[in-house]
Amino acid sequence: MAHFSSAIVTKAGIDLALGAAAGVQSIEFVKMVSGNGEYTEEEKGRDALRERSGLKSQMQEFPFNSVEITSKKTAVLKSIITNKELTDGYRITEIGVYARAKGTEGDGVLYSIALAIESDYLPPFVNPAEIIQEYYITVSDTAEISIVSNPGAYALAEDLEKLREDIESTGLLGEENGGGTGGGEGDSTSIIGTMQKDISDLKSPVFEMAENRGNIESGETTSIIFGKIKKWFTDLKEAAFATIVNHCLATEPGTVLDGRVGKDLQEQIDELKEADEAINSNMGGCQFEQEGNDFYIVGADSVRKKLGNASDCITINGISFNHTFKEGGGDGGTTGSTYIELNLTPFSTVKIGSISNYTVKIDGANVSSGATIDVTNKSKMTIQSSVNHYTYVNNSSASWSGSISSIKLYF
Repeated sequence: MAHFSSAIVTKAGIDLALGAAAGVQSIEFVKMVSGNGEYTEEEKGRDALRERSGLKSQMQEFPFNSVEITSKKTAVLKSIITNKELTDGYRITEIGVYARAKGTEGDGVLYSIALAIESDYLPPFVNPAEIIQEYYITVSDTAEISIVSNPGAYALAEDLEKLREDIESTGLLGEENGGGTGGGEGDSTSIIGTMQKDISDLKSPVFEMAENRGNIESGETTSIIFGKIKKWFTDLKEAAFATIVNHCLATEPGTVLDGRVGKDLQEQIDELKEADEAINSNMGGCQFEQEGNDFYIVGADSVRKKLGNASDCITINGISFNHTFKEGGGDGGTTGSTYIELNLTPFSTVKIGSISNYTVKIDGANVSSGATIDVTNKSKMTIQSSVNHYTYVNNSSASWSGSISSIKLYF
């Protein structure tokens, strides 16, 4: 606990006190100041301190909470030293009191100063810390003194208790609204009842939700403010509490896409559209279109053809060959002679009709009559003779024929 030496009244304070003692002026105590100044032995002397006009290293200042005359020549000033808004802690090594002539402006003069014999440490504001500081000061027994009223000053616990006792002693507090007998508007009973209701509203406010959203305004009652706040919270939807993500891979519920990602997606869509237009422009007049899950190709003839449909195919009907050899003929061909070769790359399926005197092969594998073959990864189909029709006839003629009823090539 801090311990201070006796307070020294400065020369400026003596002049102010002499004026008050002569009845020329009244003394008004303005504020208490605290600091962490370090004093040499010489500076601690009474004469040196009388010359001071301020603390050596002032850190804070505080309003007075009360003043009480304790004797004919002594008054005690009370103030609360707090660490509110204090960023750097310090040891309180010096305290001063400022005063002025009543009716004048400004902070006045350093009236008195006291140095710590044992100092307290006031920590920076993390958790609130308060010191109720009493400062005993010498005044003339004829001097009129007061303190500057400051609405920001704290109420001391004993002051509040005294107020409560004073109110109760009046007998004005009844069982309802603090009312007793009496009670016209504006009398003490009505005022006390209003005070109690206001305090009750602050402790347990009763309110109804506002009809429309609106900002809170200075001077509104707590019930109006809480009604507006409830309206805002009631109108909040689920998205107000969602987590914002900046990618398109989130799968957990309760997430929303950052609007900036939408811009990136739109740019990628635009790039794909440009690429699609570039592809269409290099297809010799052909263009691809999509309608739902169906795809179409439009050629130079402007006819729209659906892709991937079984009816989209090329059909070759009635393939046949007839060979006639006249007298004196020669080699008319041998087994394996190739007559037709088809590129299967554009097609997905091939369906063969009935085959006579021909061999049909797909990538070297024989295909029988009526077969349906998946040619997605096949390259070619060949049609070859299946019999040896070598003929050499003197003075006579001969003939040979073969056929395939149909070949269907599906895209």
